[in-house]
Amino acid sequence: MFEYFNVGAFIVTILVSLPLLSKDGRPFLVLSAIMILLLFYSAYDSNSDVNNNIKSFQESKTLTCSSGGGLYAKSNKYSVSKKEGWTLQKNYFKKESLLIRADQCKLLDIEE
Repeated sequence: MFEYFNVGAFIVTILVSLPLLSKDGRPFLVLSAIMILLLFYSAYDSNSDVNNNIKSFQESKTLTCSSGGGLYAKSNKYSVSKKEGWTLQKNYFKKESLLIRADQCKLLDIEE
């Protein structure tokens, strides 16, 4: 689960909270605790997605995965299944030299 924990956001939350705690600590302490709990929830949610997607993949279901993209570019979509030659490598789906994170996939609604 902790491989999906956003360490940068955690550090920024702590650094922003420290100066605010010296003024009137209680409201900022509560807000900081909520933000940190949300970071843990996000990591847990990503880990749950990975586990569900890997289970679906092992049951020979087809997943739709996205990779790449950014601010000015669209992400590439891939159909991932055992039938199409994809394999599992830790928390990634692999085909030739392409690795796609398992949390970036969704189960395809219509099965063949």
